[in-house]
Amino acid sequence: KTLTLLHELERPKYVTQEKDDKDKIYKWGSTPKGARAWFPMQSPASIPAGIVEAVSISKSAAESEG
Repeated sequence: KTLTLLHELERPKYVTQEKDDKDKIYKWGSTPKGARAWFPMQSPASIPAGIVEAVSISKSAAESEG
């Protein structure tokens, strides 16, 4: 579900995927276009709920692994 959402956001260039040469893994990040779309008035209220959920799940998983 999370990967599908990220791929859907990649098409309109709201997010991008880059390979981290140090860790040898791909990482996702917001583009300037995505940041402007989600923070039009410096308010986190406009961030898509799916992104908030994905970040929350990823953070919980990282904490349980580390």
